[in-house]
Amino acid sequence: SYGVSHPNVVRAYEYIRAGAIVAYTMEFVGGGDLADKLSKPGNYLPISECVRLLSQMCSGVQAIHDAGIVHRDLKPENILLTAQGDIKP
Repeated sequence: SYGVSHPNVVRAYEYIRAGAIVAYTMEFVGGGDLADKLSKPGNYLPISECVRLLSQMCSGVQAIHDAGIVHRDLKPENILLTAQGDIKP
């Protein structure tokens, strides 16, 4: 995923393998995740905001699919939000 550069995709920097430990480093995305946003009491999203977020999500997922990658764990906890409220699945 290192070659994927899209505003709605979290940038991956480095893949690390040390014995049984496997990890990677990625871009810091400081706005929390979609699950947190949706779980706040009384936080109902207007239809226009839902459409905006879903459009960004689809755009990001299309970019990674175009690179031959399948996101196998797409859920609100894995959809990050920037400080400006944009989506990065």
